[in-house]
Amino acid sequence: MICPKTKHWAVPLALITIVLSVTAAAAAQSAPGAIPIPKVTGPIPVTADSFPFAAANRSTPVVDLAKIGYVEEEFIVTGTANVYDWAADGTVSVKTPNAPYGNRILVRRPADPARFSGTVIFEPLFAARRFDWPMMWGYSHDYIVESGAAWVGVTLPVSVDGLKKFNATRYAQLSFANPTSAPCAGAQNNAPSPTEEGLRLDMFSQVAALLKSGTLPGLRAQNVFAAAQGGDLPIYINARLSHEAWCHPRAHQPVRCRTGRQRSAANDQRDQRSRDYRGCTRRSAHHTAMASYGQ
Repeated sequence: MICPKTKHWAVPLALITIVLSVTAAAAAQSAPGAIPIPKVTGPIPVTADSFPFAAANRSTPVVDLAKIGYVEEEFIVTGTANVYDWAADGTVSVKTPNAPYGNRILVRRPADPARFSGTVIFEPLFAARRFDWPMMWGYSHDYIVESGAAWVGVTLPVSVDGLKKFNATRYAQLSFANPTSAPCAGAQNNAPSPTEEGLRLDMFSQVAALLKSGTLPGLRAQNVFAAAQGGDLPIYINARLSHEAWCHPRAHQPVRCRTGRQRSAANDQRDQRSRDYRGCTRRSAHHTAMASYGQ
């Protein structure tokens, strides 16, 4: 990871659960080089009665983005994603293909595209309280703004109901519906979950590809760095990027993938508890890892 101004990263690096450095559109669906770009609606209009959850001017502390030359825009992204099985031997297979999802992303970028550095900080928003909590933005926004980077917050499935309670009309398209009715072992009465958290894995890849595609106004990322407080990115890396079979080319060029450290037997045991992507995903214990592409 490149840290031009380490003074701003000293505290965040002590707190970030994981950093994923992506110079290609992140990661891996079933065919090399075939990362679909989701459909985009927006920017969603902002009115006195309808505004983004966790908007910068309505959060604590309040950040006046216009004063520092930034804008905030919210988009709805929709697409299809695979649900995967992750076996104990590390084998990853598609369990349910092409299940639909809908999500929102919150973008903060330089108002003048010429100021944009080409770097995006991609944050799966912390969801421990079942609503979006932009912790990485809070830790790192001084560096993000001073360097001319953009920040993109991505909602996780567990927070969708909270957003709909906040504004049912604005977030009507958000959905990570479980595509199957299979029982969920360990759930009450083995009932299937209405939500499929496993859809978030391909969603991460697709949003990263979107950010690099030039589709969004004023934003064509050259580098995407994903950082999160929670355990979603360790699951993503360990399930999808620990094996060369899941490393895909950028414009058909070879890509090297690596984990930041050799996973210990203890980590493997923790990972095993997180390998069920059938609507009853269990979060892995927090640990640090890194994967890099196209270096």
